[in-house]
Amino acid sequence: MRRRRELVIGILLGLVLGLALVAVFVFVFSGETVDAPQLNQGEAPAGQEP
Repeated sequence: MRRRRELVIGILLGLVLGLALVAVFVFVFSGETVDAPQLNQGEAPAGQEP
């Protein structure tokens, strides 16, 4: 029973840490990339319809 609980805790901890790492990259470090997403404040990109 203890082994199963440790396995579940390990899997959940891995998932949480993995998602946290992806979130940190997306929100902190992706602003420096060439194709970084941005919120257009009501403006359509040049040559495209809204």
